[in-house]
Amino acid sequence: MSLELKLNSQTLKVEKENAVAMTIGFLKDGKRHFVTIFTAHEDSVSLNGGFRYRPKLITPKISSPRKIFPLSQIGRELDVSHCEYNSTSKWIAVLDSIFHIQHNKAIWEKLCTNDVFDIWQPEAPYNMLTHNARNQEVARRDPMILLLRICEVDHDFSNEISPGQYWDTIEPLTVRIIRTKIDNERFEEIRRKIIDVLNGTLGVGKWRPEVVNNTQQYNLVKGNNSEKAEIPDREIIKKPELPVASFETKKTVTVKLVNEWRRLTEGTETEKLNQLSERAMAILLLDKLSSIVEAGITKELWDIVDRDELIQNIGNPSLFYIEHPISSDDIETANGARGLMMVWLNQLKGNKTTRMQQICDRIWGLYSLGDINELKNVFNRIHTLINFDELFELAIIFGAIGDNVMDYLM
Repeated sequence: MSLELKLNSQTLKVEKENAVAMTIGFLKDGKRHFVTIFTAHEDSVSLNGGFRYRPKLITPKISSPRKIFPLSQIGRELDVSHCEYNSTSKWIAVLDSIFHIQHNKAIWEKLCTNDVFDIWQPEAPYNMLTHNARNQEVARRDPMILLLRICEVDHDFSNEISPGQYWDTIEPLTVRIIRTKIDNERFEEIRRKIIDVLNGTLGVGKWRPEVVNNTQQYNLVKGNNSEKAEIPDREIIKKPELPVASFETKKTVTVKLVNEWRRLTEGTETEKLNQLSERAMAILLLDKLSSIVEAGITKELWDIVDRDELIQNIGNPSLFYIEHPISSDDIETANGARGLMMVWLNQLKGNKTTRMQQICDRIWGLYSLGDINELKNVFNRIHTLINFDELFELAIIFGAIGDNVMDYLM
């Protein structure tokens, strides 16, 4: 099976070392690894041109990395002598997910030593997010880690690239994916490593995942990837197993709830996935309101709805690794509609329009519990402790005054 995609006219122009590590790989302790991440922030040119919706051809920069972006020993040993346009002219980057993070060097001290981004010293990605083009220290807004799926396509662009300073330009053709550089299991292992690092350094709930494209559908490695034989066998971190068939009642209610959510989704497949994810997050975050937990509501809810099956039916792999999205002590004691809004706003990032959509999806996710017969009792108990009219009013205020809503809530 192969898939057709329309490419972006702008390329993802990366350092030669990154281009090699993405398409050929790097060796560490006798094993071959591949770079699948890239740094970004609110004003990054890499996100220009609608990268979320249209993949980009990978093209290498001509110049060497600046001194404030030091390569590791592994990176310095990469052979970039033949890294020209024709060496990457059939490889594209599909944006799978975005991790919205914080400025913390400890993140990169981990990711640059755990086989994810080992071609760089930790200072390189950290400085990329904390310095401007003049090498002045400026903390960039909304620092991000982009998780990329590297794929080979059936069109060679080597003689069709128009060079540019920040990106190169190609004709935005529709191409067919031939193969992915790594398979789904190994790709999910990399995702897990990133999530574990973020949870360990920033704390659970202090960063936000954004699923952009479900790239698991591009799993075309088997029988096509000539590099696969060079990748040694090793233990793969797998997703949690779903409950066995003896829990049929739970399964039925879970599917009913997800189907109710799916009934009122619209837009692209990615937009629908984001809507479903926010609705699921709304009920996952009920664990952070002390009044809800103390009343035994969450216990009753999770005795009826199965968490793992809920997430699997939604199809957002990042949610598998978020057990307690908020951990701040002052948030954990929040109660009522205002407390719930504080929990949500403490977690959400992005522009006002995006966050407003997320808030609306979360409110509807809670409200829809009342449409499922088996969950009506849970919904009524939630409604007793969270005034939905006040929650709607707060959503309107949030849409009107944006970030200042936190001051209003305190």
